[in-house]
Amino acid sequence: LINVNDAGESAAESTEFYINEQLYMTAITAIDMPVGDFTNSLGIDILGLVTPVNIDWYTDEAMKNKFTDGNIGSIERLYTTFEAAEVDLVVSAGVGLVVYIDGIEASSGKIDVGTHTVSIAVKAGYDGTDATITVNGQTVSNGGTFTAEVDGEVTIIASGAVPAQSGSTVVLDDDDGMKLTDILLIVLVVLIVIMAIIVALRMVRS
Repeated sequence: LINVNDAGESAAESTEFYINEQLYMTAITAIDMPVGDFTNSLGIDILGLVTPVNIDWYTDEAMKNKFTDGNIGSIERLYTTFEAAEVDLVVSAGVGLVVYIDGIEASSGKIDVGTHTVSIAVKAGYDGTDATITVNGQTVSNGGTFTAEVDGEVTIIASGAVPAQSGSTVVLDDDDGMKLTDILLIVLVVLIVIMAIIVALRMVRS
């Protein structure tokens, strides 16, 4: 323990520092140490995050009340947030496909370092049964995750959709069976033949 008194208790003061909701460090000192002097001497560098030129600390987790002045130990906890670092993103969506990252339609540009969800949607008129997603050459399932690493590039390729096949059409054969007109025509021919026979017989008798 630092600066232990006769009762075995430490007279040191401490303050916890949180960055992006995670405990980054606990400062402990037995002397009067301004928070600003302490943090400015640190040179904070966290992988995957961008350190602001000027770091603002807050006394509440919601970061609404800015800490202005005080020594280590004058406040139990201090909070701040750093922006995520970005890397290049290349998106190649094949014909009939749309790529989404974290539920938002994606295109080439930048992406935050960290873990993300990637998915594809198939446009109308296309069959995506055999569509695939690769991230930096590795196959990822539809709705799966990938990690954008610091100092790296993310390349997402979606492919494999094809134009949908139209349903088969059944064509009925017009020659199958006899239509009503065919039957009537046959009856008419038979009647004409009978009438011709009757006329012929009458002529013979006369």
